[in-house]
Amino acid sequence: MKSEQGGDVRMQREWEVRRSWGKSVRAKDSRLAWMDRVPRLVRDEPRQGMSSEMDDDEESWVSEWDMTDSEDESDSDEEWESVGAMEGTANGTAPGEKTEGVLGAGEGTTYGTVLGENYSEEAESLDEGETDGATMRLPIQPLHEGLRPPELSTGERVSGHNKRQLRRENKRKRINKQLQQQQKSYWTSYKGEFDLPEELEEADVWLNQMCPQRLALRHPAAAKLLQYATGGCPCKTGKDWTKEQIWEAVERGPHVSALDPKAIEQLKGEIAGKVKEGQCKVVLWDDVKHDPPKQMKVSPLAMIPHKSRGFRAILDLSFKLRLKKGGMLPSVNEGTTLEAPAGAIDQLVHSLSRIIHAFAEAEEDAKIFLAKFDIKDGFWRLSCETGEEWNFCYVLPQEEGEPTRLVVPTSLQMGWVESPPYFCAASETARDVATQYVETKVGSLQGHKFEKYTMENEAVKNLPVQGDNDDLRYFVDVYVDDFIPMAIATSQEQLRHVANAVMQGIHDVFPACEIDENDPISLKKLKKLEGEWALVKDVLGFTFDGLLSPCNKLLRKRPVVVWLGKNRELRTALENCRVLLREASLEPTPCRELVMGEPDYIGVKDASIHGVGGFIVGENAQCVPTVFRMEWPEDIREEVRRTNSGRGGKPTNSDLEMAGLLLLFLVMEEVCKFKPGQHVALFSDNSPTVSW
Repeated sequence: MKSEQGGDVRMQREWEVRRSWGKSVRAKDSRLAWMDRVPRLVRDEPRQGMSSEMDDDEESWVSEWDMTDSEDESDSDEEWESVGAMEGTANGTAPGEKTEGVLGAGEGTTYGTVLGENYSEEAESLDEGETDGATMRLPIQPLHEGLRPPELSTGERVSGHNKRQLRRENKRKRINKQLQQQQKSYWTSYKGEFDLPEELEEADVWLNQMCPQRLALRHPAAAKLLQYATGGCPCKTGKDWTKEQIWEAVERGPHVSALDPKAIEQLKGEIAGKVKEGQCKVVLWDDVKHDPPKQMKVSPLAMIPHKSRGFRAILDLSFKLRLKKGGMLPSVNEGTTLEAPAGAIDQLVHSLSRIIHAFAEAEEDAKIFLAKFDIKDGFWRLSCETGEEWNFCYVLPQEEGEPTRLVVPTSLQMGWVESPPYFCAASETARDVATQYVETKVGSLQGHKFEKYTMENEAVKNLPVQGDNDDLRYFVDVYVDDFIPMAIATSQEQLRHVANAVMQGIHDVFPACEIDENDPISLKKLKKLEGEWALVKDVLGFTFDGLLSPCNKLLRKRPVVVWLGKNRELRTALENCRVLLREASLEPTPCRELVMGEPDYIGVKDASIHGVGGFIVGENAQCVPTVFRMEWPEDIREEVRRTNSGRGGKPTNSDLEMAGLLLLFLVMEEVCKFKPGQHVALFSDNSPTVSW
């Protein structure tokens, strides 16, 4: 449902949140807790496993995040604290070190929020006040670090001018946490021990097409998502523009790519649909130019060629306008202060790596089924805060002679620096909810309306209808708006259950629509069989079938124009890459060859000005223990002497060490007789060689 009173709802809700700050909610039944894993939104690392094994004395199943019990579980008055025992928690604490403010993160605690007046009996009641149907009472604890806006180590808030510093700090933090992690399985062994809790009261109204419901209301990010759903996403884009600056931006108009007649025609239809959905409005420039809204900023629109439709509209919010009086007008992105949850996109760049590792980890003969569900109109499903939509205006491309019109989107825009983290806060939450639904009893979930699109593949029909559910293993990932479930299943019933769980998890965050064509789960993509369980599936630009094929399709497209300019070095590099890609495309690459593992063979070498030598032994595989040595030719030794004495020689000792490493590998190829998927460890005492 939609409401024009979103601002009033948000103000009332924020007041009640402040009143309830620091209060805790205790579940009467430990099965009401989110116990499968720490939701990815409140973590800050590329997930290194999803083991769901439990101790014999535990009623609940727990994954890589160990949650501490209260000393006296019967003490209903004791408030719970969370312990971030998983390696690599979002706030940077060491393994086992206490974290503060994870919403209901103790074992036996309800993860999430409670709505309305009749919430948990053990929650402290809020003061009574005047309410309407849209008022939501949310007794919550302070937000976990992963749900807070990003900031530098100095405490400084992040905007365009210091965003690079944040990236450097995040990279160091991520590397440190990865070093602390223990290697665990990416696959979760199905237990089926989760019982759905009683549903909480849901929001009556929301602004757009995202609002947490049902099980999502018990997620730690529920309060944040409700804020975005009822009041919109905060948009702090910096200093307001002057009237003169706005006039110059409008005069500049759209990007040249948006002036293509086909692009204009397509955009006209898209805007009409967005206006009908309440996701944007169109105004005449003459009506606002003499008294523009305070927040008004105008950026150029580009129409980029797209694989599945003619064009994709992208608002260039990084565009800096050169002013007529001199100087540059900072872009919207440059002036934006980051407000979205810091942990929302930490998982983003690791999706492909996780999928590759999951394939590599599975048994050679395992049948891995994949499916993919796409969220239709992704960013458009979240709204800006009321009044802030004027930050994202653009001139509507039109035929000559038409009066100038401005499009004012009320939804998040592709091209804005904050759109991905705001959206991923929702999609990562939906992924967490989906994995929780998977752990319900197989067959207990209601059949989803799109279930039929997932079960038509011949490989699925060849499976038994039912099987031993203890054999089911699964892994669910999400990349922005693409949900990617994977399952090692032994029956059709298991695949049907996982598919229903994932689609139900999506609809718990992105509410379903009665009109299938407008549903958040793209019906268009389902009809193209993307949601169908299959053993071979195109995911994130790669074809997975237990093997990873490189991007052959990209080489076949042969674009009409590639602008390389006169950069000979770049052109040469691209030519070299093309040769490597063509060679790689002749034979698919096993995922096991892309993932580090325990070495089957070990080689050690050392080099000096005289020569190179080393030895080779078997570790997990057998080979003849071998010692080798080779003397460098005299001309090479003389060149190194010239280098060492400063007489103009080119080779250095590091060059000899790197050549020695190559020789070591060539000898190992002869001695070890490598088999596909085997691993080797090469040792050197030379830093440049190790880095190389």
